[in-house]
Amino acid sequence: MPKHRMSFATFLALSGSALAAEHTPQVSLSSADRAVNFSSSLGYSWIRADEKVYEENYRLSHLIWATQTPVIAAKLHFKPTENLTVAAEAKAAFFARSRMDDYDWSPEHLKSFRFEDWTDYSFHEDTDLERYIVGNLALGYDLDVDKISTLNVHGGFKYLNIKLSSYGGVATYSADGFRDQTELFDPAVKGISYELRLPAAFVGVLWTREFEKTTFTAAARLGTTIGARDIDNHWLNSTLFRSKFEDATFVELRTELHHSVADWVMLFAAAEYEKYFEMRGDTFIADKAAGIYEFEPNAAGAALQSFELSLGLKVSF
Repeated sequence: MPKHRMSFATFLALSGSALAAEHTPQVSLSSADRAVNFSSSLGYSWIRADEKVYEENYRLSHLIWATQTPVIAAKLHFKPTENLTVAAEAKAAFFARSRMDDYDWSPEHLKSFRFEDWTDYSFHEDTDLERYIVGNLALGYDLDVDKISTLNVHGGFKYLNIKLSSYGGVATYSADGFRDQTELFDPAVKGISYELRLPAAFVGVLWTREFEKTTFTAAARLGTTIGARDIDNHWLNSTLFRSKFEDATFVELRTELHHSVADWVMLFAAAEYEKYFEMRGDTFIADKAAGIYEFEPNAAGAALQSFELSLGLKVSF
């Protein structure tokens, strides 16, 4: 990361692409009348996120955070009445393997703002996923489409929080010329910590179709973030960046295929895609060492994206 604009250019876009693929063995317990269902799962996810910094709509910095991590989840689904549904889900990650790549475009040696013309680049293979939690709550209503199909219309709220920290790393800088210097960072020293908080509201539909021994479901959700924020702490130069984003769209798509292998046991495979489109917002900068405080309007960018594959086991009684 370049030192002249690194602070401002370094955090802001745990944006873009968080790529998450999750292979999840799952066990689900249901009441006899299937009014209450509880499931828990253990999976593995691949997550990628991007963070960006802008000045007058020119990208000055682009950080890519990538992590692979096991994920444990629990879900409760019940029907207070014949057609009314309530669903709550929580998910957390642990024992992750992570990496961060930081690209910058410095005005002093700038060729263009194209991605391949970066002037400074560092990679940090020793990056920790300190926190990844997701929770959502949805209230819905079942509509009978035909004898074997149901459409659940629902809405609710979701919260996602992710925090990562990078250590050490190798950097290529443009000091006296274009990409003319290389530097190693102390692997024991924390460089940057980044946290993204994403509250959101959504509406969705879940279509279920039952066959003799197979059940197929497809779900879609469309929502918007509400007051999303991030915190970017640069430990080496004691600079803190806090950003508040304008509301932005997110989508979720999920499909599952269940196959009955016994009266009370089903095997299933599922695929899920989730994307938070890029958010833009204002940044408050605090240089604690120098005692300098600044406000940068529309300088922050952030986005998140995930893809999940899962295999599971469902037990009903």
